[in-house]
Amino acid sequence: MNDSEVGRKRGIECPPRRRRAVGRTAVAVVLTVGVLGAAACSASPGSSGDPAASLQTVRYTYPGAVAITTPELLMQSDPAMCAPFGIKPEITVLSPGAASPAVAAGKIDATRGAPTSFLLTEVESPGAAKVVANVTGGQPNKFWGAKDVHTVADLRGKTVAATSMGATTDISARQALSEAGLTPGKDVQITYSNTASARFGLAASGAIQGLVQPAPLPATLTEAGWHELLDFNDDPQTAPLFATVISVNTKFIQDHPDAIKGLLQCEAAATKAINADPKKAADLLATATRTDTAAAAAQVAALQPFGVAKFPAQDMTLLANVLQKNNVKDFSHTDVSKTVDSSFVP
Repeated sequence: MNDSEVGRKRGIECPPRRRRAVGRTAVAVVLTVGVLGAAACSASPGSSGDPAASLQTVRYTYPGAVAITTPELLMQSDPAMCAPFGIKPEITVLSPGAASPAVAAGKIDATRGAPTSFLLTEVESPGAAKVVANVTGGQPNKFWGAKDVHTVADLRGKTVAATSMGATTDISARQALSEAGLTPGKDVQITYSNTASARFGLAASGAIQGLVQPAPLPATLTEAGWHELLDFNDDPQTAPLFATVISVNTKFIQDHPDAIKGLLQCEAAATKAINADPKKAADLLATATRTDTAAAAAQVAALQPFGVAKFPAQDMTLLANVLQKNNVKDFSHTDVSKTVDSSFVP
């Protein structure tokens, strides 16, 4: 009985050997997902004898250790979970603004990040990458107001905080203000704080009266009267802004379609495991961020169940329209509906 037959007996499909391309360079500090084991799939005669040698390497990035990336944290902590799907992921932490151009340039193979970052790269490098899936669930994103602010319209003459100009928090705030009849920059000032902790400091000091931030807020703010004004997930114009998508280099898709299917299968397995074990998710988050376990548990408790799903092509068009409306980029000459390939979603 050969190795493939043994694998089938154990319910594992042994992937074909593929030779890893030479000369790939790292684009960030790589958090390598060690040696992957697939006991039923041994190397072919005459090889090094390393079972991992038969797995396809996928250079995969995510934006950092936060509650919504606990599936990626699990994939790092349990490297063998991806082996049955025929892949050996090399996990890299890289900001969405850097990751999308890196995928387009072929410096990394795939990334999980904001669809807005993908679109901004698509304008500069048409057709270089495709969105293959949407990681659903995660933290609900909300527009919060200070004690005396009861609606988004009440922010007239006040100041709100977002991450940075053109970021998802900025675009979503501008969209919500516009829908409330307010002109961003005229009726309401927007300040940029980069980090969540900086936004919380501005809120505590009274320097701002509104902010965009995933739930939950720190207890110090809610005790001071800060409360929810708007859940962006309830607004069809803003909900797609907060999606996190998996995008892949187009040439890598063409060369290794089975690896993309395997990556999404592993991601789906990770999301299922995180949904089933919130304590494990909290422990992973606390370890990765070096924070208190109770604080991590509060972040995890606010999560909505994860899943891996198709990303609607019409949502990409909607996002492009929102970005263009807010003077971020001109998409009038770009057919963004062709940037989505959902055929790999398990």
